[in-house]
Amino acid sequence: ESTGLDVTQDDIIQIAAIRYGKRGVSASLDILVKPTRPVGASYLVHGFTDELLREKGMAPKEALMQLLDFVRDTVIVGHNVNYDLQIIRSMLERYKLEVIKPLAVYDTLDLAYKVYPRLTNHKLETLAKMLKTKTQPNHNAMQDILATSEVLTHLIGQIAEKTQERLEKLEAFYSYMDEYKKKVCRLSSYILQHPIAESIKYMMND
Repeated sequence: ESTGLDVTQDDIIQIAAIRYGKRGVSASLDILVKPTRPVGASYLVHGFTDELLREKGMAPKEALMQLLDFVRDTVIVGHNVNYDLQIIRSMLERYKLEVIKPLAVYDTLDLAYKVYPRLTNHKLETLAKMLKTKTQPNHNAMQDILATSEVLTHLIGQIAEKTQERLEKLEAFYSYMDEYKKKVCRLSSYILQHPIAESIKYMMND
């Protein structure tokens, strides 16, 4: 969560992350961060007041260092994760810290588009409601992440099913594809060895 949407100027006020795998959540990180500017109207989204953040927030540099350690050598997944990474990178640069270097990055927003292309929208709230996740997103970073983990598990399952379905269809049409491949190879071989006019005549008659 942040004081606004300007990744170059706004401050992160809550950092949350979980380590997630086949056995579920194995570790978590949930930190409030002292901002260098008032939260302003963003309070209406996340509910964190300036007073609360001054009292319970961690110094930004320390919070960012904890995040770097937590995600080191991991695959990062998030919903609309590019925004999160942009503001994190901006904050790291402001505090002259190392660059975040995940092994890979996956966006559940992008995955949702691929699995459910006909949905009216692919917001986390929409997906969580449709899938009836145990955790409902509410613009608290930890709640949103837990909901995202459930959405991710569902999407992975759907992708696996669709992959198997595609493989079965390919297998069913293999004999046709194999015949087409042989025909293309035969045409290619003829074209390379004959003049253009003869090649065109050959293709029209083949």
